[in-house]
Amino acid sequence: MKSHDIRNLYNTIFDASFLVRYGYYDVKMKKIESDYIQDDEIEEHYGIPENFYLKLLSLQDLYQLLNAADLRSYYDFKEVKKNVDTEPIYFNIPKSNYARREYKMPNLFSYLQLCYFLEDHKEEFIEMFEKNVQSTSKYFNELDFDFKFTKKMEQRLLFGGSNILSLDLSNFYHTLYTHSIPWVIHGKQNSKSNRSGGFSNDLDSIIQKCQYGETHGIPTGSITSRLIAELYMCYVDKELMEKGHKYTRYVDDIKYSFSTDAEKEKFLMDFNSICREYNLILNDKKTEIHTFPFKNDRQKMEIFNYFDDLSNKSKVLVWKNKINDFIDFCISEEARGNKGAIKCVYSVVMNKFKYSKISSELLNQVLITRENVTKFNIYEKFLDTSLKDSRLSNKFITFTEQLIELRVNKEKLKSIVRAYFKENKALYRQKLNHCISNGWNQEVYQILLYSVIFDEKELIGKTSLKKFSKVI
Repeated sequence: MKSHDIRNLYNTIFDASFLVRYGYYDVKMKKIESDYIQDDEIEEHYGIPENFYLKLLSLQDLYQLLNAADLRSYYDFKEVKKNVDTEPIYFNIPKSNYARREYKMPNLFSYLQLCYFLEDHKEEFIEMFEKNVQSTSKYFNELDFDFKFTKKMEQRLLFGGSNILSLDLSNFYHTLYTHSIPWVIHGKQNSKSNRSGGFSNDLDSIIQKCQYGETHGIPTGSITSRLIAELYMCYVDKELMEKGHKYTRYVDDIKYSFSTDAEKEKFLMDFNSICREYNLILNDKKTEIHTFPFKNDRQKMEIFNYFDDLSNKSKVLVWKNKINDFIDFCISEEARGNKGAIKCVYSVVMNKFKYSKISSELLNQVLITRENVTKFNIYEKFLDTSLKDSRLSNKFITFTEQLIELRVNKEKLKSIVRAYFKENKALYRQKLNHCISNGWNQEVYQILLYSVIFDEKELIGKTSLKKFSKVI
């Protein structure tokens, strides 16, 4: 990737319009935006966010208002502490079967102030990003800077040693002390003697404005939090590089290549010293040492090539059985540690449908028809799989929308969903009430979203509706 392409990437990201339209939900970029993008073209230029359905939660109106009115006049950028504090939106999603990931998404009034500030001070960020040689997260996985690209960077940075030390920070976003942002940029003592004005102090203050004055943690869920975290860690890199250390970092995950215990101990001593200085906490549970030959992450080639023996000449039952086995295989791979395998359930099948150029008649037979005795329906299995993991909501909805584009009968798909919920009404009402009682936002959001999209009117009772305001 050419240097001017990287600069173009950063200029796009740090544009307030981009940060509003795509950054709030952290939607990945596929193409650099040049002209106004219509809603129905959005996925051509941008991907699909993991957790929010943009066709119901779009920021298009705010984006248009941004271009039509001077919204900067609502903020004081000379004395940012005078601006109002707002309450963030808390929204949690499943991290694993037993843990939750908490999002703290800013009120849009404060978020827009942060967007303007980042746009005005983008050179402070870009200069640090361009100088940094240790980070593989400074491209934010946009465009061609994907996993394969950053993996090559990581491998090169780890050349030399026969051992790799892996470590990360504990709850980095949620425990980062906002006052430590000036500390890491200007030094702790210098910052404490000058606590007002200037880029770093203003950034500290604006982050507090986004979370009702709190200094504990930074907002999470939007790309702005990733930009701030990356800037912070670039300054940590700067200190470690000045001490002569070569390593690779992805946000707060660090890998250090070494051959002797003395090298490892020196790195740990220096890193721990920085953590103490800035109130960072090392996650001891994730501190590991790997010795050559290194174990690579489980690959997905078998998943991507699973349907190679199928074509538009294959029979309906062959397609059904193969897809059914594929879903089970992806679930099994996820359980074995092949992270992300379950997300391939929808995209790999859809790619096979598209590139096999199978007829709409065959597609309808594969997706719509039920088997006579078992009453099994493959689309229903896609639905059930998504409901077992709420993080798959958008994957399933997008899959359904793409099926309709391929002329699968829309009303029959919706009828399958409604029949599924009718048959399992008691189970899902119980699950819904359980999720509401536990404050599990993403699971409640998923059931509500499916009810709206598939015109399911019977699943959500009046009792559940009254409880929604407490959890959504």
